[in-house]
Amino acid sequence: MRLLFIFSFCIMSAWAAERPAKKDRQAKAPAPQAQAQAQAGAQKQSKSPQIPRGAVPVGEGVHEFTDAQGKVWVYRQTPFGLSKYLRDSAPSAGGTGQTPFGLSQAAAGNARATEEGDSIRFERELPFGKQVWTRKKGELTDLERAIWERQSTPSKE
Repeated sequence: MRLLFIFSFCIMSAWAAERPAKKDRQAKAPAPQAQAQAQAGAQKQSKSPQIPRGAVPVGEGVHEFTDAQGKVWVYRQTPFGLSKYLRDSAPSAGGTGQTPFGLSQAAAGNARATEEGDSIRFERELPFGKQVWTRKKGELTDLERAIWERQSTPSKE
């Protein structure tokens, strides 16, 4: 009995999906207001940043452009569209006191370091768990070295 019910339900739903609704059969021309809204949307999209003429390709999907004031702008193609920012304010992974793991000087306060042979294991608490990474002693960044020195020197109380 259940099988018969399921079979008939599938047939009815397939038949209903095949039949177009009355509104679909009676296709109308778009209203003048809808056309005006579409044109306004197209104008808004044209105001988004565009790669200017004279921009130099730096990498895949990345261009640099120097404006009349001497500022260097970086244009990067992202999945969400084109982004534009000054080269000086560009995010970087190295050389600015930040490790490839996103450890900044502000977050270094809760980091702990322990020695494991010729490498050092770093740990820090995050909202969703613990972040752990290991680095050889000769490859430490300045910030990791500061954390290690803070942990290895006895505190004066």
